Amino acid sequence: SISSMVSVYPNPARETLFIAMNSLNGQRTSYALRDALGRAALSAELGNLSGSWNGKLDLSELGSGVYFLEITIGSRTTTERVIVHR
Repeated sequence: SISSMVSVYPNPARETLFIAMNSLNGQRTSYALRDALGRAALSAELGNLSGSWNGKLDLSELGSGVYFLEITIGSRTTTERVIVHR
C-alpha cells in the first residue's frame, strides 16, 4: 500500500516536518499540507520520482493545530494527520 511507502515525522511537529518516501517507481509525486478547512498551507509537485526521496517542510509560518498531509504517488493518495504544536 502507498502508506507503507511514506514516513512522516516528528508528529507532533514544531518547526520542521520530515517526509521520507521509498519504493518509488517513476510515478508523478506531489504533496499538499492542508488545514482543517481544506486550504493548502504548503504544497509541491515533485515530478516523477524513482527510488527514495527525503524532504522537509518548514512549518514556522503555520499556527498550532491539526493539519492533513496528502501525498499523491501516481493515482494513489494517502493522508497523514499532522499536529503542529508551538
